[in-house]
Amino acid sequence: MSAEKTPRISAIDTTNFARQIVLDFEFAPVPKQRQRRGLRNEIIEVDAVKLDNRGNVIGEFSQFVQTEFTEGVAFPVRELTGISAVDTAMADPLYAVIKRLSDWIGRYSAQVVVGAGRIVDSF
Repeated sequence: MSAEKTPRISAIDTTNFARQIVLDFEFAPVPKQRQRRGLRNEIIEVDAVKLDNRGNVIGEFSQFVQTEFTEGVAFPVRELTGISAVDTAMADPLYAVIKRLSDWIGRYSAQVVVGAGRIVDSF
């Protein structure tokens, strides 16, 4: 990405950390018969954008997550996210995706912000 085309996010205070990590999770509802201990949804995708201390995008992360409690992806979720049952069936389990996300973030002081919507696609 060239400097003039590098997107910036200005609504986040980026002055006190080496990096900003903006996270977004896509969820699928867990069927009632499989819900336990308040589990009503499970993560089916993890997206993130890494910003430098000036708010410039310096990295993107996007991984589907293998479902554990849902079978397939319900039509309304597919319609909204574009994520299919094949995407989640072929994906790694959540613990592996979170480990990969942690490695991608790196060893910097980072402020983590949870966003809404498909943030990686919006840049």
